[in-house]
Amino acid sequence: MIGTDGKSGHTFPGATVPFGMVQLSPDTRTDGWAACAGYDYNDKTILGFSHNHLSGAGIPDLGFFLLMPTVGELKLPADNPSEGYRAPFSHDQEVARAGYYRVNLTDRNVKVELTTTTRTGLHRYTFPKTDQAHVVLDLLHGIDYKRRGPLEMGLQIENDHTISGFRKEAKGWGGEIKYYFVAEFSRPWMSAGIQSDGQQIEAKEAEGKNIQAWFDFKTQDREQILVRLAISSVDVEGARKNLQAEMPGWDFDTVAKAARAQWEQVVSRVAVESTDKMFLENFYTAVYHANLAPTTHSDVDGRYRGPDGRVHVAKGFTYSTTYSLWDAMRATFPLYSILQPERLNGFIKTMMQHYETSP
Repeated sequence: MIGTDGKSGHTFPGATVPFGMVQLSPDTRTDGWAACAGYDYNDKTILGFSHNHLSGAGIPDLGFFLLMPTVGELKLPADNPSEGYRAPFSHDQEVARAGYYRVNLTDRNVKVELTTTTRTGLHRYTFPKTDQAHVVLDLLHGIDYKRRGPLEMGLQIENDHTISGFRKEAKGWGGEIKYYFVAEFSRPWMSAGIQSDGQQIEAKEAEGKNIQAWFDFKTQDREQILVRLAISSVDVEGARKNLQAEMPGWDFDTVAKAARAQWEQVVSRVAVESTDKMFLENFYTAVYHANLAPTTHSDVDGRYRGPDGRVHVAKGFTYSTTYSLWDAMRATFPLYSILQPERLNGFIKTMMQHYETSP
């Protein structure tokens, strides 16, 4: 939670793995300086859980593909905290640790748990007994989306448990940003719907600038519904390959354990001894934050979309993004030469290919 108070830390508390493409985290706001990472510790409500975030940055951005579980009458987006799908929460019912996040949505008695692999996010929702359980997908949602437009987005309901689509921003991190996704539910929904520009449509696919969808379930007490979602900068099939390669099953606890093991491997490269518990928490959290970015940008097959908008292939390395060289070049990259020597050549090759493919 260090750095999440919204003043200047601009960190997110959600789940990710070292240098991961997916940062699956709660968003409590989308506008203003305190929203750079989407989360402000002082907020009392959660908008939902989106799949990519910046950490420590001085610019609000990303926050794509927001999912939110709800119970009761279906409510769609609203800026007013007392309306829409936004939910109150309490920090005493919130847990954030490396590779795992949990919160209870107190007004609907739903427990949300999140974990990730490099390119995929896994949600586990524990519902109460109800005939009106829903999962809302909001493609309009994004951090600072009101200022950044114009937007393009698309959604396709592929079958009774799979959806796919994309979202594009004209002015994102370093220019135009476009991501694709594929999401699968652990069991079929009873019914589903799509809303475009505030109007429900009958089709199973839509493109536009303001799209939401919802998926309806009947649940028993403490029944769990899981959603696994993968992203790609290239296309839907790239996201599907990422999902198949990194998240073939539904074992949430095993995925969370593997994410934690990746962080143990990274953090254990630094040994510090102290009797001051607060110092140790601060120090190792700083090591954690230092290994969040640059973030993976290429798919499992090496493809990625470059600054020229074209698809390229990273051969023999992982292409990455969300660089902040005006600060990181002073100390962070020298630190990587010690803590991440096996990744450093990939970072250098990324910068070289970025230069070669820039318009």
